[in-house]
Amino acid sequence: MDFFTVPTVTFKLLYCFFVISHDRRRILHCVIAFNEAHLKRLLSHYLRYYHDDRTHLGLVKQTPANRIYSGSVGRVLSFPRLGGMHHRYERAA
Repeated sequence: MDFFTVPTVTFKLLYCFFVISHDRRRILHCVIAFNEAHLKRLLSHYLRYYHDDRTHLGLVKQTPANRIYSGSVGRVLSFPRLGGMHHRYERAA
């Protein structure tokens, strides 16, 4: 049975707080949410971007959803995400 020591739990709580507040700042400093439904929609779009499009160093520059490799030949296409704040780039087939 695993028992967590106080420093370990404290570190995990601080890390979670840092990640949540950092992502919240990344979204809310660029847009204005008009109401609660709009804020929920913005957060769901950000989570979809975070898991489907954003690469992570800890995953060797892959996404958590394992983005499909689009090839190395062809024209580069840009798809706006989060109202144009971020983009996803793919090659045309």
